[in-house]
Amino acid sequence: MEVCMICPKKEDDKKEIADTLLSGKAIVINMEGLDIEFAQSIVDFTSGACYTLDGDLKQISKYIFIAAPESVELAGEFADIVKDKAGNKIDMSRFTTKF
Repeated sequence: MEVCMICPKKEDDKKEIADTLLSGKAIVINMEGLDIEFAQSIVDFTSGACYTLDGDLKQISKYIFIAAPESVELAGEFADIVKDKAGNKIDMSRFTTKF
């Protein structure tokens, strides 16, 4: 299984996220340093793409998400895994997923 990574900077990056999911690959989305409104639009778009493809979208940390198509299973509680390794609670209130 191939996993891709993107640090979106422009609207066109949403298409790259969707194209990656359509090709059957999981994608890690790093939104660190992005404007909160733009980051939320990325989450909303990706959530819709995952829903359409019967995929999944999980938050890994405050600014990092992983999206996967139906053919890739995301198992476990990603936020709990990061919390355990970092030793602190992840603030998930800034982002919402509609999936």
